[in-house]
Amino acid sequence: MNINRRGLPAAVTVIALSGLVLPACTETTTDPLQSAAGGSTRVTAENPDAVLQPAAKLAKDTQEAATHDRRQSKLPYIGAWAASAQGCAQIDQSVYDSFAVITPTSIRQFEEFCTYSPPPTTSNVHRLNVTCTAEGETSKRVITIEMVNGQTMRFQNSTPDGRTWEMYRCHLPYS
Repeated sequence: MNINRRGLPAAVTVIALSGLVLPACTETTTDPLQSAAGGSTRVTAENPDAVLQPAAKLAKDTQEAATHDRRQSKLPYIGAWAASAQGCAQIDQSVYDSFAVITPTSIRQFEEFCTYSPPPTTSNVHRLNVTCTAEGETSKRVITIEMVNGQTMRFQNSTPDGRTWEMYRCHLPYS
């Protein structure tokens, strides 16, 4: 198996339409039990399904995101996120496009990799000015993250349609 520079199978590629890379995350719904990701329930500390694979099977940035001390950095959005609890186990394992891995300086969605400088935290809404690379193309835009609670965020990747996706925090398996 060929492995790319991020430690993922080379078969994982970005789907780009007309030069615009769109994240393929679950769209926010008004019904908490309904989601395009198979009707899974919301991920909370009590939801044992929001588990990543063991750290040894994860890319370096996913490990960093999942073990980051958010209390010390005061960056509540740092972590590994998926559109469903069951999606957490798929991050870095197979072609899965409904996730975001956020470290203090980068955001990875599918095969798009973005860098940013964290702005000061002043509310539960965070606007990140990012520079992204996908398939050799570079673009600049704003990603807006609204923290709903410690386990849920609304993620908006500035695209022409302005869609927002709800994503749920993934955690490492308990030892």
